[in-house]
Amino acid sequence: MQELVRFCLAQESDFGVVLERMDGSDNYLVGTQAKISNVQTFDEGEMEILIQGGERFRIRGYDDSRSFLIGRVQKLEDEEMEDNPRIYALTLKLQEYVSEYVKRFFEKHDISVQTINLPSEPIPLSFAIANFLNIENLEKQMLLEQTD
Repeated sequence: MQELVRFCLAQESDFGVVLERMDGSDNYLVGTQAKISNVQTFDEGEMEILIQGGERFRIRGYDDSRSFLIGRVQKLEDEEMEDNPRIYALTLKLQEYVSEYVKRFFEKHDISVQTINLPSEPIPLSFAIANFLNIENLEKQMLLEQTD
């Protein structure tokens, strides 16, 4: 993992995050781009990295010449969403519900939350909400692969 982080920093490159199959065979072919936004290195050689998720991709092939896989990927495109005022009204309502949910969750742990920044567009909001769901990774993978 450290070699991957050093490679990404040197090349100013992102990396991909994919779910490994339960049986250990390969990985799922749809994943998420991740950009390193901060790295803290400790004396023991350990690193703490902060990443930000990005676009989804589909793996089309691998280069396994390093200690980590390099994938040839294609951006996963969403189907066109109809321009419907009702969708945007529902999106605003959903933002309110999710913000309240997150605030209450942290209040249970005696943590005060001042601001919650959720996406304002329906599709990115749907992926942010899926991240909060208390479901198995395989179910999250199935949501990640949806294009509509």
